[in-house]
Amino acid sequence: MVEAVDHRCSQICAACGDSLLYGQSNYLLQIVHVKMSADGQGGFNLNFESVVDANEDYVYFPYYLEEICWKKEREAIQELMSEYESYIFRNPICACTTCGGSITQGELVGIAHVCIIKVSERDPDNENAEDLYMPPQNPDILCACCMQELNVNVTTYWEEGDFIDDAQKREAWSMGGRSAAAG
Repeated sequence: MVEAVDHRCSQICAACGDSLLYGQSNYLLQIVHVKMSADGQGGFNLNFESVVDANEDYVYFPYYLEEICWKKEREAIQELMSEYESYIFRNPICACTTCGGSITQGELVGIAHVCIIKVSERDPDNENAEDLYMPPQNPDILCACCMQELNVNVTTYWEEGDFIDDAQKREAWSMGGRSAAAG
């Protein structure tokens, strides 16, 4: 008789609360600083730096989401932002995947990166030992305004903080668009 194997890992989807499955494509949602650097071959790379405190703890805890849940969250943000003009700035380093607005060097942004959770190859018998695999593809990058829409009007993941301040700065720098403070 073959024993049934539980393919659920220890991580849960922050949007729906379901356990994630080993080997399934999910998303890791984080708030990071985005910076551009030369790649040494005449091009540029985007680098994402975690926001940590003096103890190296996350200021904004990262969350896992099932692929279908992240797609629903992203669609909800796009719908909320569709009636407003995108913020366009001089010297952007990238654009928001959701609204198309400019993102500048060092700005706080949200990233949602495809990830796959696997049973740890180093300790496969330990049910809590997991490896995170991030396929080599670009993440969804969300500007501070889209992150605020997500956090305030779609699903609350974090307490108010610096990314709300960044959303308000974006509004002040812009000559139009939606007031981030108005919600």
